[in-house]
Amino acid sequence: MTVHDVPKPPAPAPTHLQPRRRRTWLAATAVVWAVLLLVLTYLSVGRDAPTVREQRSIADAVPVVHRALGEVIVAAGSDAVVELSPAKIEKGCQITPFLDGARLEQAVEVRGEAAGPELLDLIGQRLPASYQATTRERGDGTTVLHADAGEFVAVKGVSESDLVVMTASTGCRPMPSDSAPGTAPSPPQPLAEEPARVLTALTASAVEPGPGASVTCAGGGAVHTARATGRAVAAERGLGHALLPLAGPGAVVVVDQPDAYAYRSGKLNVVVEVVGDEIQVAATAVC
Repeated sequence: MTVHDVPKPPAPAPTHLQPRRRRTWLAATAVVWAVLLLVLTYLSVGRDAPTVREQRSIADAVPVVHRALGEVIVAAGSDAVVELSPAKIEKGCQITPFLDGARLEQAVEVRGEAAGPELLDLIGQRLPASYQATTRERGDGTTVLHADAGEFVAVKGVSESDLVVMTASTGCRPMPSDSAPGTAPSPPQPLAEEPARVLTALTASAVEPGPGASVTCAGGGAVHTARATGRAVAAERGLGHALLPLAGPGAVVVVDQPDAYAYRSGKLNVVVEVVGDEIQVAATAVC
């Protein structure tokens, strides 16, 4: 065999192709890893026991929301007037790419003799220390409060003139189709009839019941709000002239305006508002 007949070793791959092969290998590895993570997420959501916020259902959060709003009502004090709003459930949020969820929010409106920002600060100071409530003034001049009620339920407060709105929110959570969130008991009959009694004192017509709301109290019992609306009749002497005798001698009046009146008599809170030709009445019994 001559020198020319000796086989030559294969030529190495061009160096400019090596980075391209490395990038292709890394991309393939990333795709496989992403698919594996998605599969593990799907199995975890479907099989694992609840360990994080996203796996605690709306129904699990209802008692925490009730407790948080109950603490807000206690923090508002005995001179304030409170009014519960009905709970709202908003569907359509996504917990994971494979699991839809829903949010539950419920609010309580607080009126007091102090101005809105001062009242919000007072509520923040009186909330349990574990809530770690903080207040700050925003650029638009409104004051906001943020607090943590535990179990991933957030509490937010906003001051609006002489009104404070406190909202407890669950964030996005699972809401099984075969179960509904628990609800507090319905308002007792005397309270359910109170808004109509107020409207009668105002000589309103076409009285219709409105949506009620309830939350359970941490120490037992419940807070209930009943509502009704009616057609307004012009009153030359204002709302207070007709409502002060109804409130009784021990009542604390916190709002006395031509189109709004609010008072507290013992555990009964009453808010009356005139909106256009309609009178809206909310009566709340606290714990």
